[in-house]
Amino acid sequence: MEPKARNLSIERNAAIVWQPFKFYVGSKQVKLPPAKAESTSLFSLLERRRSLRSFSAKPLSLEELSTLLYYSSGVTDSRDGWPLTTSPSAGSFHLVETYAICLDVESVDIGAYHYYPPLHSLHLMRKMTREDFINTIVSKSITTRMKLPELPTLQTVPLALVLTASYSRLTRPLLERTYRYVHIEAGCIGQNVLLLSEALGKDVADFVGGTEVFRLVDKRPRHFLFGRATEQH
Repeated sequence: MEPKARNLSIERNAAIVWQPFKFYVGSKQVKLPPAKAESTSLFSLLERRRSLRSFSAKPLSLEELSTLLYYSSGVTDSRDGWPLTTSPSAGSFHLVETYAICLDVESVDIGAYHYYPPLHSLHLMRKMTREDFINTIVSKSITTRMKLPELPTLQTVPLALVLTASYSRLTRPLLERTYRYVHIEAGCIGQNVLLLSEALGKDVADFVGGTEVFRLVDKRPRHFLFGRATEQH
């Protein structure tokens, strides 16, 4: 049975009375270990940050995946029942959802997963092969944006983080500015991923995709899409 998404208004954690994140009912859950904080200076990370595409063939550890997800888009606290994350969100509506395409992550089967911040867990959307991933990335909608020398790196990248936007989540008073809020929120999460990857010693590159990439994580292409890919040296 295909997992069905719904938005829960009351989180099981009594400290959070409102949370807009998607929750996929009936999907296999992967509980993530606690994230590990690094002591690297933020100023040093900002100076060193670069987009690199020479990915090695080393797998990503489950702890590293946990750290990337928690500190880029995880729920770190709550205030008056509203979830707080490491990136700003208009009205605390959290318009951006994070999906992880795990291609070579220790203890995780290859497939596309949805990240559910309140429980800090992954929920399986669909199983796939690396060939499925590569065939989608090199489809006609994306090859025009990627240089051919970059394509061989897809053979070794262990993880791709996909950011999607749920525009319908915003209430009417803010609706006319939805695109602006989505771009700000996605940009902040993306920068979090880039800096975290640098702190963990990983190469990272980002790209913009279309509905073909969205179909890797959800068969219903209704949302605008951003993508991030990270790897281990």
